Amino acid sequence: MGLEVSWYLRLGRQEILEALVSQKAASQVRASFALDCGFRMEAEDRGEAVLFRFTRSRPEKETP
Repeated sequence: MGLEVSWYLRLGRQEILEALVSQKAASQVRASFALDCGFRMEAEDRGEAVLFRFTRSRPEKETP
């Protein structure tokens, strides 16, 4: 599952991507998430699953 999520992050155009992942696969998603990919990751425990929410980061405006 981790690799599939990374494809959606690279190629998708949505602002928010949510993925409900089993606890067993959650470590794969965490491991495949790159901090510099342009998204912020949040994880919410849902018992036997984990809801991952990836929100697209907004580039900071440069001040002259």
